[in-house]
Amino acid sequence: MIYVFTNAGGHGKLVAVRPNGTVLWVYSIQYGLVGSPAIGPDDTIYAGTSNGELIAVGTRSTITLHTGLGRFIKITRLGPTLKWTLSLGVLYDRVYPAIGPDGVIYAGATNKHVFAVNTNGTIKWTFSNLNGEVVSAPAFGPTGTIYVGAVDGRLYAIKPDGTKKWTFKAKLGIAATPAVAADGTIYVGSYDHYLYAIHPSGIGAWQYETGKSIESSPVVDNMNHILYVASTDGIMYALTAPGN
Repeated sequence: MIYVFTNAGGHGKLVAVRPNGTVLWVYSIQYGLVGSPAIGPDDTIYAGTSNGELIAVGTRSTITLHTGLGRFIKITRLGPTLKWTLSLGVLYDRVYPAIGPDGVIYAGATNKHVFAVNTNGTIKWTFSNLNGEVVSAPAFGPTGTIYVGAVDGRLYAIKPDGTKKWTFKAKLGIAATPAVAADGTIYVGSYDHYLYAIHPSGIGAWQYETGKSIESSPVVDNMNHILYVASTDGIMYALTAPGN
């Protein structure tokens, strides 16, 4: 199943699309949806809104039917059902969630916070040691480190317990989710036109200058050791380490 957001008509809609391109169902909420849907192991959809909320929407529900003579059967049907809503900000704050390797939902927000949220909708921890808004979802390293970029130009590395590990400073803001290679190297683009390669220790490995700002996430081909990144100059770059 493909899940996609739309904000047609001023309201957010989560749309479930079958692989053949037909719409299975549409779930509407009052406020706009931002970023991309995050899908949990049980197919729960986690979505961030434009009013500072994180919502969890189940994609199936179970009903019990009485068939007579004291017999009951359970039927599972596909369809959206709201599991919970968690406020992580105020009106016009935007929330960008991603599912960590431990199953916890990690969400960056424009109120300069990163949240770790349990699957039952309770907050595990809050990281507030940021100097800029977060406008993209976090990424994760092989050891569970959470990486998130902010518009202050810093890439923040956060330990799984919610404490700061290190920061790396670009020249301008970071608008997209970093990419993490199999060897733990972090790749992130910036408004300053550069793509940065950063060691897991937080030390810069190399940087490559594109024609204009980088506002989308890089993609790593671990098998062939190639990195792909698009710039707003309209060019797709294929790079090999160290930035060739």
